Order: sequence, then structure tokens, then C-alpha cells
Amino acid sequence: MSTQSKIFDAPTIFRPFEYLMMVVIIMNSITLSLYDYSDRDSLTNYNQVLDQSNLGFTAIFIAEAALKIVAKGLVFHKEAYLRNGWNLIDSIVVISG
Repeated sequence: MSTQSKIFDAPTIFRPFEYLMMVVIIMNSITLSLYDYSDRDSLTNYNQVLDQSNLGFTAIFIAEAALKIVAKGLVFHKEAYLRNGWNLIDSIVVISG
């Protein structure tokens, strides 16, 4: 394993990193549930703030996926990102977000 891979792999297996990502997922879920769907064009300040926070959450999830891909590889390594079922689902959610 190269030094670069070890550096990027450390946060992805670090337990507090996993807890932090769980907190971010919960916060994102709460934010999504607060959206006012009667204002689909986000004309109110309330929905505009929620839209901006959703972009922030998406950026965090993209950074998490990128970190894991750099650390473990995309497909070809035995423990590659897309060889894990949860990561496969995660990548679909991130791409659709």
C-alpha cells in the first residue's frame, strides 16, 4: 500500500469520521423534511436557505465519496469503493443528488 493511499485511508476507517458522517446524514434528513413543497420555486427565504444547505450537504457527501475512492480505489482493488454494497448505494444517492 502506498503512502498516499495510507494517508487517505486513515479518515475513512476512523470511527469518529463515521459518526460525523452519520450526524451529517441525520441533519440532511431533517433539512429535507423541513422543505415547504407548496413553494416549489423556492421564492421564500425559508426554502432558499434550505436549498443552500442542501447544496452544502451534497458537497460534503461528494467529498466523502471522493476520499473513499482515492483511499480504496474505484473498482479494481479487492476492497474498492464500488465493491461494497453500501458504497454502491451511496454513490447512486450522491450522483442523483
